[in-house]
Amino acid sequence: PTALVEFGEFNTGLSRYTLQMNSTQKLIWDGTSTALVLGDINTPFSSIFAVHRGRIYIARNNDIKFNALNLTTDWTTANEAGSIDITNAKGNITGMGEYADHIVVFTEYSMHELYGTSPVNFQLVDIEGNVGCVSNRSIVKANNRLYWMWHDGVYQYGGGTPVKISDPVQDYIKAINPDQRTKIVGGSIGDFLYMAIPSGTATNNDLILKYDTRLEKWYVEEGNFRDFVTFENAFYGLDSTGFVWNMRR
Repeated sequence: PTALVEFGEFNTGLSRYTLQMNSTQKLIWDGTSTALVLGDINTPFSSIFAVHRGRIYIARNNDIKFNALNLTTDWTTANEAGSIDITNAKGNITGMGEYADHIVVFTEYSMHELYGTSPVNFQLVDIEGNVGCVSNRSIVKANNRLYWMWHDGVYQYGGGTPVKISDPVQDYIKAINPDQRTKIVGGSIGDFLYMAIPSGTATNNDLILKYDTRLEKWYVEEGNFRDFVTFENAFYGLDSTGFVWNMRR
């Protein structure tokens, strides 16, 4: 496909599925057969989704659609599948991820947490303040904390209030091309957080801000990376030409 897609893993008992989604595709693959359409007409198209405890949560404007427990084909059964309205959302959802056994949801100017595992015990909590997320692909976990990019920098969250940690590299943050900020992508391995950004007039990511979460130190590296993935004990980056790099040997 020409449009960027997001991937996720969904496991139910002995079955393991790969999800591939964006604004025009929603596919599910069991590893052997041909990929099939995920869900039905009630399943929204979106590149913003998260998987947690047998459910797939998909962003749909300013609400979240979810499936029945462990059933990727059921998105309508009452008290099993349904939707959650982010009533205090400040705009449409711009990011979502799983963290500390719950779902974290962002708009451009707000942050929310969804606790629980089913419609009977879901609890939505609004995080005070106007901090949101500008790129769903920037959301990443590292060293038991959640990190992401907002307008004015990189934020860290471990409960309570999110904290901006990127002051030492603020000049690079200010120079991010605002028209390309949704391409910002994060990755992590061990104590290290990586955030690839488009600087100046660049139309793709051309710099990497690397953060040592243990020593709390920032480093700046060059590199045209559009995606990162951690696989077992290895960390790989996909550059703008399609070449895969081992980022840490």
